Amino acid sequence: MSDPAVQSGGDGRSVGELLLNADIHARSALWDVDAEHAKPRLRTWGEVIEAAAHAWATIPDPARDPAMQQIHARASHRNPHWPGGGDGDPLLEEVAVSLSRVAELVGGRRHPTAPLSDAGELDAAAARTRLMHTLYVASHATALALTHHVRELEGLRSRGRTTSRGESVTHARAARDRATTVERIAGHYLVGSWPTALDGQHRDSPEVRRLSHAVARWDVQAHRTLARAPTTADIETVVQVQVELAIATSVIASAARPDMTSSSRRFSPMTAETQREWGALGANLRQLLGRDRQRERKLLLAAGELRAALHEITHDGAGLAAPAVIAARTSPERTLRELQRSTAAATDIANAVREALQEPGLVVAPLGAHDLAVAHLGADVEVPWVDPADLATGRRIALPESVRTLLLEQSERIVATTRRADSALGSPRSSTDSADRATGERQALSGRRHDDRLPSPARGVMPSFGCER
Repeated sequence: MSDPAVQSGGDGRSVGELLLNADIHARSALWDVDAEHAKPRLRTWGEVIEAAAHAWATIPDPARDPAMQQIHARASHRNPHWPGGGDGDPLLEEVAVSLSRVAELVGGRRHPTAPLSDAGELDAAAARTRLMHTLYVASHATALALTHHVRELEGLRSRGRTTSRGESVTHARAARDRATTVERIAGHYLVGSWPTALDGQHRDSPEVRRLSHAVARWDVQAHRTLARAPTTADIETVVQVQVELAIATSVIASAARPDMTSSSRRFSPMTAETQREWGALGANLRQLLGRDRQRERKLLLAAGELRAALHEITHDGAGLAAPAVIAARTSPERTLRELQRSTAAATDIANAVREALQEPGLVVAPLGAHDLAVAHLGADVEVPWVDPADLATGRRIALPESVRTLLLEQSERIVATTRRADSALGSPRSSTDSADRATGERQALSGRRHDDRLPSPARGVMPSFGCER
């Protein structure tokens, strides 16, 4: 891998990988479509359309389909009074950044009217299709959030209550209708082309060296981020990438030759267990995020490069590739040896996650913390896990100690499972770790006493969050 952008810690992903990243983040927005996401999402939705229109203009289109012009025209007519200034949606911000990078790459390499080869036309058609699908999903996520926001405002009016200053049912309805129209235009374009047009997308042959660099870069950046007062969203990102690494390792192990099967049989159950433990912690952390999902930009870049390096080996279209397809692309045995580095480093990352979860400055969404505590520890009407005033206002709170204890217990289990997975691959360990495995002992974390459940009264100045863009 010789891309200087990657070597210098920048974004070395290809156009196709950036488009896939934008599509994935747009789909992720579908998980958060409640009313509180409506305004931030609408603010960023216009940026997504602007970036998509710019990228579209750089991609050759002999047919000159007017769909993007129709979409761009609607994004240009924004209401200057609503939703007003404020934060954007981090997921759609990542979409806009990826699409802007696409426009930069394509625009800097060729003229949009230059003739294309047959393979180039197929690749351009695939890029336009992926781009339009991203708009389709992002617009759908925006429309859903606006729909919930409209219903909330209508509910207030029906009960005779006044809405907060600056709110407008009329403006919210108009914005929802505009997003719905863009969704329909994009959906009409995709009829007959999604996902079949993606088959024409150009694919470079995977390089194991790229994966090796990406794994090392991720290991370094994850440790740096976790050591510098990370946000809850940063920790969740680290955990999610570890889940994806475990999945990819398991998939590649299944594609190894028969002479590797004894190692694979010993290793696969361990990776499956590791995947489950990382996944359980990740699900709980996502519940604690709420609307604020700002992440360190360098961490996102390292995660994006690692995902791209893995996907070109492990994925085929929208799903996982068959073992025969993986074997045809690269040497599963050599790739598995490269991934052994990530398995060996996973225990250190798990320990770093555990230490980050102990930081007193972590702040979380109150409703997520309450629901998580109730689900795992039970409800208590006399001494609530989270202050009801915080639940009413929705302001972010310090991580409750009851929830912290739950997360630390999960991180302890991850440390144990990653050690066993590393051992299954035969990696050398220290005598201390060997003694730990021999005794099977680990320190148990005791829960909070009943009279300690009330949140900490120290809610003065909350940590600020940096912008990921």
